[in-house]
Amino acid sequence: MNALKELENDTSHFAPSVSQALRGKMFEVAEAIKEDFISDCGREAHGCNRIEPIYGKSYDGFIPFQDGGYEISEFYRNDIDSSYHFTKAQSESMERSKKDMYESFYHDHIKGNDKRAADVKLDKDFSYSDLPEKLQSVFSDYENEWFESALLRCELWVSDGYHDDKADTIYYRVSLGYKDAPYYRSKYDETLFEGNVSIKAFMKAKPEAFVAMLKKKMDKVS
Repeated sequence: MNALKELENDTSHFAPSVSQALRGKMFEVAEAIKEDFISDCGREAHGCNRIEPIYGKSYDGFIPFQDGGYEISEFYRNDIDSSYHFTKAQSESMERSKKDMYESFYHDHIKGNDKRAADVKLDKDFSYSDLPEKLQSVFSDYENEWFESALLRCELWVSDGYHDDKADTIYYRVSLGYKDAPYYRSKYDETLFEGNVSIKAFMKAKPEAFVAMLKKKMDKVS
């Protein structure tokens, strides 16, 4: 199979109206984002970045609102340690989740059927240091299972001329999913930043220039 045929197969999720040149350029940019941006945002990445298609073609009742693109994503550490968080909203969400975790552990173990807690006298406002040693490891395992990773994603797509009169536009969105694990549906993400660029400008720019723009915007996220 020649290189052109391989590229056509890799980009078959785009609407037929999207030129092969634009499909190829979007794939190049997606690869650059995967290699030089999505796993290098100053927090603890899990090292499992990937590229997935954003479909611009209808299938099985799915009606796209774009002409196709890519989603580039990476998992990041996400727990009660706010030094690993991207935003204040994420920290606030994890703090609420922490309170729920403590309450759940209290009912499951301290007031539950855990025989190891038979002689433990604690109220529901306990802290980790209040736990006897025999329950501290149980709590640590409970905490590790409670918190799911956050998903950092960059979506890059061609606007749909039928639903959007700006059919000559490339849109991008960088967002963080931490409310909808393990499904990580993008509609529940916190948008970190988003924007658009004309197809003409997109085609002229080098992939590394697009990545540099994303990094500059990411530096301002808090």
